[in-house]
Amino acid sequence: MVHCLHCSKWMRRDNFEGHFSRKHQRPKSSRALVGQHSAASFQHQSTTSKDVPSTPRRTSVNEILKVLDQHQTPFNQNLLSWIRARNRWYSLDDLSTDAQPDWVGSEPLPRLFPTHEGWHPRPPTHAEVLTAVVKELQGAKKSFRSCDAHEQPSDAVTALVQLQLRPDDDEWIELQQNPVFVINLTTPELSQKVHIPRSLKEKFQFEEKPPLQMTNMTPKFTFVDVHIDHGMEAVSICVGRCRKIWFLWPPTPKNLREMRRLDHRQSDRLIRSYLDHGILLETDGTTGIHVPAGWLHATFTIEAGFLVGITPVVAESIEILSNYTSYELVGNVETNENLRAYLRGLTTALHSTKREVI
Repeated sequence: MVHCLHCSKWMRRDNFEGHFSRKHQRPKSSRALVGQHSAASFQHQSTTSKDVPSTPRRTSVNEILKVLDQHQTPFNQNLLSWIRARNRWYSLDDLSTDAQPDWVGSEPLPRLFPTHEGWHPRPPTHAEVLTAVVKELQGAKKSFRSCDAHEQPSDAVTALVQLQLRPDDDEWIELQQNPVFVINLTTPELSQKVHIPRSLKEKFQFEEKPPLQMTNMTPKFTFVDVHIDHGMEAVSICVGRCRKIWFLWPPTPKNLREMRRLDHRQSDRLIRSYLDHGILLETDGTTGIHVPAGWLHATFTIEAGFLVGITPVVAESIEILSNYTSYELVGNVETNENLRAYLRGLTTALHSTKREVI
């Protein structure tokens, strides 16, 4: 049996080729439509049940730099120059060895997990997520942000169209210069499907209250500048073809002071920053990521698509939340949101059955 990643159907191997050509391949003479799959842009994949990864795929720092080299834009050139000017970048493998860097403390480190752990009963397809997003956008006033100097509100239609663009489309140059993206969009249809991965439940004491669920719609070349997620955990999963490069930094006193110095209203915060101990990694439709509370992070999208995430609170993060609050990072998060996360974490710790988290 073969698994189609576009529509999540299982079928006999000898039926797969005909299924793909009928259902997902775009005729050469037609233009890409919102929600329509094409063989060229989606790079259709199939897996058998034996091929489903049981461990997350890891990419080395050098491999990630090569990937960024292959996705050149004027902004990306500046980003690459900034990356190479840093003294040292780490991969997660560097932090899992016996000879850990001195800066690695007792706080949780970012973790990768197989995508299937974060969905029930199965991962949604690109089309299913697109449908959920369009339903939520209809008749509602949402916040859209673009990668220009002021992150101005933008048209939802532009974001949807850019999501489908290919290099041979006339609008490709505009996409490189100004990708439009949607962030922090609540999609009720997905809230019941995404959940905390089993490997994280075994390690942390999570709040009983259901976590907030959000969806980001990110065309190729989207860059989300360095930020912190309201002092909460971030469990994020790319859907289908979506691929992202992640930049992460631990919440050390120096890095938190640097975040306070940066003006969150200005663009290019990352390439104007002096952050230490950066981690580079990649996620795609097979690999999700857990970013612990307080960790600084930014993302660059190298394949368009959706990122679905939840932001739970865990008891183990109350120490870093306390430190984070003391730096008064009001320029990067709402003060009330951060305090609520701290109080929720404290309440979870007090009700925890694990004595070590109190």
